[in-house]
Amino acid sequence: MRGALTPSTLGKTPMNRVLLLALCCVVQPSAGSAQGFVDVTTSAGLVQPPTTGDSFGVGFCVEDFDGDGDLDILYPESDGGPMRLFHNDGGMVFSDQTVNSGLGQSLAPKQMVPGDLDNDGDLDVYVTNAWARDQLFINDGSGHFTEEAVMRGIDFVEPCYTVSFGDVNRDGWLDIYVGVHELFMTDRLFLNDGDGTFTDITSTMGDVNLGYTYASPFFDYDGDGWIDILVMNDKGYALFPNMLLRNNGDNTFTDVAASLNCDQGIDAMGVDFVDAFNDGGQDLYVSDTAPPDHLFLVWNAGTGMYEDRTHALGMAGSGVGWGVDFFDYDNDMWQDLHVVQSASPNLVYRNPGAPVAALTPWPEQATSLGLDFDLHQYSVVLADFDEDGRLDVLSRDFRAFQSDPLGMRLMRNEVTAGHWLRIRTHGTQSNPEGIGAHIRLTAGGVTQQQYVRSGVGYLTGGPLSRHFGLGPNTVVDRIEIRWPSGQQQIFKNVAADQELEIWEPSFAHVGVPAIGSSTMFELDIDGDAGVTYAIPLSVTPGVLPLPSGRVIPILFDAITPLTLLAGNPVVPNSVGLIAPDGSASTPLNLPNDPTLPGLVLHATALTIDLGEPEAIRTILPAVHLTIQ
Repeated sequence: MRGALTPSTLGKTPMNRVLLLALCCVVQPSAGSAQGFVDVTTSAGLVQPPTTGDSFGVGFCVEDFDGDGDLDILYPESDGGPMRLFHNDGGMVFSDQTVNSGLGQSLAPKQMVPGDLDNDGDLDVYVTNAWARDQLFINDGSGHFTEEAVMRGIDFVEPCYTVSFGDVNRDGWLDIYVGVHELFMTDRLFLNDGDGTFTDITSTMGDVNLGYTYASPFFDYDGDGWIDILVMNDKGYALFPNMLLRNNGDNTFTDVAASLNCDQGIDAMGVDFVDAFNDGGQDLYVSDTAPPDHLFLVWNAGTGMYEDRTHALGMAGSGVGWGVDFFDYDNDMWQDLHVVQSASPNLVYRNPGAPVAALTPWPEQATSLGLDFDLHQYSVVLADFDEDGRLDVLSRDFRAFQSDPLGMRLMRNEVTAGHWLRIRTHGTQSNPEGIGAHIRLTAGGVTQQQYVRSGVGYLTGGPLSRHFGLGPNTVVDRIEIRWPSGQQQIFKNVAADQELEIWEPSFAHVGVPAIGSSTMFELDIDGDAGVTYAIPLSVTPGVLPLPSGRVIPILFDAITPLTLLAGNPVVPNSVGLIAPDGSASTPLNLPNDPTLPGLVLHATALTIDLGEPEAIRTILPAVHLTIQ
């Protein structure tokens, strides 16, 4: 077991972080505390030489690049300036580690996003550039980077503004979609070769975008487990409107935006998506230019289409919009919205927690929260930099007027807030950070859902962990995760106010299955400690569909009940209890029978829970063994 924060244990989390999280829960602000955001840029050590160029913005990136458990900041200066790296030293204090980072000088940076592209357990960074080759910085695990784009198959010079990561073919390796901001130049799709190198498959992907792309996150709109691509185009009213490229499951894509009413032609800049009404749909907010007409598209499950509810909910904005990011700033279980505007004050729309059918306007709260900056800004990252369970705001300012401030701005969240849970996913079959995983969380009768996502907002790359507000609830009743591999996982009765690290369940066979020998089945399931497991075998190819829509990945046959008998000689521990660390194992004993070589055994593992459909809680992938 890998030290996850499970419902029953904090595992191997370093004690200093456990104490810090506990302390933060104790010092939640009282009703008399500040009710907004406070500028802590200087005390955080983030003052740096100013950057004056913009060319529609320069992004930045936030993640744990040195593997110490807290969030660092990769912050390039404008064209030709240094690529700065600030390590989080804890306590909302950062130190400049640029000299030792290996990042060098910036080129013409736009968006940058984090992800483990070579599956080595640390976070790499892709940087798009407006007039130079894109850059791919490979992390050695300590926060030191080496630029390797060309040697890994990414070698082109086009004006690129946006990039996102997702596993297109569900092989456990992250692929890359790059948006090109140039008319009649196609966006690019790079397929991971399974070793951290890439092949450009744009010419064979089917429908392609030829517009001015400003944002292009991966987005599984239909929840079928095959990750789609949402493309936001500038000047869409005159040229190419927004697109939604449906993943056909064979590395090809079909534009279905028109059939879903999300092909609007606007000056689309930034985009984010979330289940804003906690009703099961994924809703979209897209920024636009003046006259104020940002776009809030709400999913209608009845029609299977999007509906424009922008004006009905009072969310049209007031100026030229750029970065848009959903976040629950007060942890009340309802996702609010932050909108960056470069020609008018920034906006924060507070979610009233009403069903969409009520058409209750979302009140604008930026002024009362201290976030109504009327500055030259493009993008933000919303993240919990001090690990107190509230999302802070990091932005960058550019000079439009001589009196304008410049550089980074970190606003600490001091709103009186509810309880919370932060979830960080770790794939085993899926990509290492679980990008694309679908998380459903239920507490106090309210079900929220979020995807682990990449490339949302505008120009930035935020943390890959997902933050859920829990309101007054101190316990999460249920968490369901569907991994990009298709694996499903369930947690129950999880304590609030912690970061929960979850590893994807695994089931494997260790050793060579030869006659007259013993090998091992091993399984590992976070959250199922103490639950009964079963490891059924069969010799018949196929799968077994269940009434709930789930599938057991083997077809039961005559040998299945025999191998599930307690103490049977072939799989003696085929039924038992999951250990406290989430593990279980059993020998596979093959008799010395000369008729067995060449026979294929099909095996899987299940955990039993009478409160779940078909009394099955977790279904693990199949293992197929050819007897030697």
